Amino acid sequence: MKKIIIVLFLFSKTIHAQEKPKVNSIGFGLGNTISLFLKNSDFNKNGAFDTITGKPSFFIDYKNKSDSIKHFRLNIISEFPEKVDDIKTFYNFFLSMGIEKDLPFIKSQKINIYYGSDIYYKTNLVKSKLTPWSLFSHGFGFIGLIGFNHYINNDFSINSEFNVGLGYHQNQEGLADPNTGRILLERKFVSNKNFSIGLRKSF
Repeated sequence: MKKIIIVLFLFSKTIHAQEKPKVNSIGFGLGNTISLFLKNSDFNKNGAFDTITGKPSFFIDYKNKSDSIKHFRLNIISEFPEKVDDIKTFYNFFLSMGIEKDLPFIKSQKINIYYGSDIYYKTNLVKSKLTPWSLFSHGFGFIGLIGFNHYINNDFSINSEFNVGLGYHQNQEGLADPNTGRILLERKFVSNKNFSIGLRKSF
């Protein structure tokens, strides 16, 4: 009986040792959560606070661990639809990709902190009663970020992130220069995933 227990123990250890490390993860959640509370408050008159916190958004992302501390990341972010009148509703989408790195001196089995950067492309679509869907404007730029993961177990973690960036976006009217026909771009601060709260699954 003792030999059987020893054999089973060694077998389980061998199986465990042969398990492949989980290098992929997928997450989803809410971005710019502070804006949800400030959206209709006096602090955000005329959308002034949106410049700092960004507009409320949904996100889904994918990460691939390339070594012990580095991850490739891909994000799809959709801001909450913005209805400007009875005719038009705006839908803003971000697609971003980049690299993040863990801070090795702030890491444990339960928590890790990371930093990184993304490049992004943004497109604004408008849906109206006159035209079902049309491109309103677009933009691109660079984002810096910092975040942390709290591991519930080996498979799941809770994630939060703060980011801010700078980009060039087509002007709000979506117009081009009447003389040259070139698209008019404005420099803008961007914050599309601030104070995010999400759930992540590793596999």
